[in-house]
Amino acid sequence: VEVNARTNNQWTPLIHAARKGHIKVVQALLADPRVEVNARTNDQWTPLIHAAENGHVEVVQALLADPRVEVNARTNNQWTPLIHAARKGHIKVVQALLADPRVEVNARTKAQWTPLIHAAAVGHIKVVQALLAHPQVNSNARTMGLRGKTALKFAMTAGHTAIVQALLSHKPREDRDAKASF
Repeated sequence: VEVNARTNNQWTPLIHAARKGHIKVVQALLADPRVEVNARTNDQWTPLIHAAENGHVEVVQALLADPRVEVNARTNNQWTPLIHAARKGHIKVVQALLADPRVEVNARTKAQWTPLIHAAAVGHIKVVQALLAHPQVNSNARTMGLRGKTALKFAMTAGHTAIVQALLSHKPREDRDAKASF
């Protein structure tokens, strides 16, 4: 059996199982030492990115337990598993990823959006709170462009009052990117 057989788009059985949340299939595949845990589709999505995007916390945990997994794998647009989970509001997945010391809490997309900016812009308060609790989070990171916006600016613009309050009460770490309040 070709455990890493690929479709025309480079999907493997592990990628399919992770995307669908089939934990028992994922576990069976991970038990085979031949499986490519970081297999990539044409657009550079890995099994972990698919599981995070779709909120499959058990699959995420199983993949994180494998020391070979790339926790900060990036898609063509530089989105990581944490960015996908934060944007979708998958709090349990976010918590699982944040518990891994390898995770880049301030990972940035091509447009310089961080997980915190995504969660604040969309209105996922629990995700924002979990990210703010991480000691390395940069709450003043800015998006790309002359008018780069922070998580606070996005939350204010969208009227996410609870997120605005959480951000205002956060004590940001000293960071060279922290130049403005919003």
